[in-house]
Amino acid sequence: MKYHANKADTEQANIVILISVILCFISSIPDLATRVCKDISLFNEHGQIGDTIGGCTAPIIGVISIVLLCITLREQQVFNKEQCRSNEEQHFNDMFFNLLKEQRDIVHDLNGYMLSIVREEKYEMQKTNVKGVQFFQNAKENLRRVFDSLDLDSKQRSTMVLYELIGDKKGMYTSSSSNMDITDQFYGINDRIRQGYESSSIEKRIEIAYKTFYKSQTEIGHYFRHLYHILKWMYEREIEDLEKIGKSDNTDFIHKKYFQYARFIQAQMSDTELVLLFYDTFMFPKIKKFVIHYKLLDNLWETSLLNKEHNCFPEYNILKMA
Repeated sequence: MKYHANKADTEQANIVILISVILCFISSIPDLATRVCKDISLFNEHGQIGDTIGGCTAPIIGVISIVLLCITLREQQVFNKEQCRSNEEQHFNDMFFNLLKEQRDIVHDLNGYMLSIVREEKYEMQKTNVKGVQFFQNAKENLRRVFDSLDLDSKQRSTMVLYELIGDKKGMYTSSSSNMDITDQFYGINDRIRQGYESSSIEKRIEIAYKTFYKSQTEIGHYFRHLYHILKWMYEREIEDLEKIGKSDNTDFIHKKYFQYARFIQAQMSDTELVLLFYDTFMFPKIKKFVIHYKLLDNLWETSLLNKEHNCFPEYNILKMA
């Protein structure tokens, strides 16, 4: 990393300076040794100087050799660590983009039956086979049907039946209680579910509605389970990297790196996928931590939700119209 590289460069520069000082001192010994100070000479002959220098410098050169050898070994260890880190980084990249490709393959392989309501002489229920991206579009519409049905209490339903009868007599097309009955039949909505929904908070209502929808559309579970494990794996790797560097200036670099990976995931998700991910977090809260941490929903508009009141978690940073 950049911090460790700068530290190593500083240490190498200090060692070079130290060796240079020692060599300068050794080269000046002959001059110092033969210098006559007050008619007193340290050595009478240069041969004695050579023997002295040899005896003095041999241990120093040996020590320097040992120091250089230690430096070489340490640099080799640093290089090996950097090589391992580079290999781990490459392995992570390969694994991540393979998982991302598998995630998109899951989308294209989605295949299930969705509720479809048609009206000829009367409203009738049909099961329509949908695949791929179309699965998410139909899933959003059917989840809307579940919310519409649960949001109507018994009094409102009675009023709807009355208006339907009046509308049919006048030949008018109106919203039909039969439409709601078909939704209830397909998704198993009964009085117990409806009473629990009506007496709950907005968060619990979303959970109940999505759970009611999910029980009949379990094909979508594979998509969200795979997404959850990708995010969980990324988060664990991010924590490992942060523990390796400890408290340093590089923590922001680590956060930004994994945030960028999360951007790749978000960029491949359609608007309907993000909407269903939003509702999925109410039933499966384990994924909620990662959705918030990597800000996967910060490009989702509030108007894309099935009801603006559902935007009850400020941590998601869902966009609002000005």
